[in-house]
Amino acid sequence: MNRMRYLVAICILCLFVYCSSSQKMMYGMKHFAYDYNGESYTIYSYTLQDKVGYNLLVSNEAKQDRLKAKDLNQDGIIDTVITGSLPLSEAEQIYQAGLNKAQSSGNLENREITRWYETEDQNYKYSVQTYLPLYGEAYNNFMVTEKKPFGKTYLFKDMLADGSLDSVVKGKAVVSSFQPLYNNVLQQAIDDKKLVKKNAHYYVSLK
Repeated sequence: MNRMRYLVAICILCLFVYCSSSQKMMYGMKHFAYDYNGESYTIYSYTLQDKVGYNLLVSNEAKQDRLKAKDLNQDGIIDTVITGSLPLSEAEQIYQAGLNKAQSSGNLENREITRWYETEDQNYKYSVQTYLPLYGEAYNNFMVTEKKPFGKTYLFKDMLADGSLDSVVKGKAVVSSFQPLYNNVLQQAIDDKKLVKKNAHYYVSLK
């Protein structure tokens, strides 16, 4: 996966507005209502200036099992269905329809993530992305791409941004095999003054 395609993938798809006091950006929320297959839905977007917010998809129909689903990091993909009987795949279709309608009507804004560090060696390209959610712990994504034709890409999650890889998000890999590579990249980012270690946690600096 090349850099451009990945940058497109990580653009936060959000419908947001900032409330301002003096010149400081504060907590903001905006919503977008639309119809899909004869039913009404609303996407609510919650965003801060320097943190990753989330989008909430809600059915406006008055029924007991009405849909409520969340895009946890505003990457344009539904991560979990909170209430309702619809499977994740159908919730995703409804969400994508809403994003498309919001985009065509000028109500969708791409907010590029700026906590990003990348480097490479002879064999791999690496990237570390820090996410600071509105709620919950900060976490890092670590991506490794093989530098060869049709090279594989692996994506790992450091759930607490504590320097320890916890799970594989993409690709078939053993976490422990990639932990030394993650350690090296974190240290290189610190040496390049692109990452800070605070209270035993690692955060890519804002660009």
